[in-house]
Amino acid sequence: SDMLSRISGDEFLLLLSPIQSQEEVAEFMRSTLERLTAPFFIDSSEVFASTSVGVSLYPEHGRSFEALRQNADIAMYSIKNGGKGSAAFFDSGMERDALARMKVEQALRLGYRHIDTAQIYDNEREVGEGLRASGIKRDDVFLTTKVWTTHFKPKDLERSAKESLARLRMTEVDLLLLHWPNPQVPLSDTLGALARVRQAGLARHIGVSNFNAALLAE
Repeated sequence: SDMLSRISGDEFLLLLSPIQSQEEVAEFMRSTLERLTAPFFIDSSEVFASTSVGVSLYPEHGRSFEALRQNADIAMYSIKNGGKGSAAFFDSGMERDALARMKVEQALRLGYRHIDTAQIYDNEREVGEGLRASGIKRDDVFLTTKVWTTHFKPKDLERSAKESLARLRMTEVDLLLLHWPNPQVPLSDTLGALARVRQAGLARHIGVSNFNAALLAE
């Protein structure tokens, strides 16, 4: 039989059993979303609510409760930033990006306040989405990203810093680092470009990562 339970805060889990087809579930979710988005009144005020729903099916999307719940979460997070009031079935293509967003959002809700990402990690977009979805104020989070070595030439560095901000959908990061040394580009040129990025207001602080003592002295 069907079962509905509250698992945390504003998150609920609905188990439908038995079901005959994915189409049956899709129709059920369509009618459920219609009911959930219908306006209602508290005292004399009209209230509108919306919800995001992720759906996983047994056994296609998992054979254990843990796998099914995680994949339903992934489906939910994949649509959460695209607009509430919709539903999606889990798809394996969602997994990597949605997991990154979900982990960032959950970590921030648990109390973490420092996020460290990098261009080479290829997850800046998901980090930014997770931060926004968490509801935590931007000023309460210290955000670090790092410029990859192929972008150390002055013009490339400034351009790549702006591209990182575009992926994060932020106007600035708290700390922008050079990820690794690049002996092919004069360090003085790279540091000059890094300083200009800070002066332009794209980063509050600048620095280096994975530099040895000799390079730090330089």
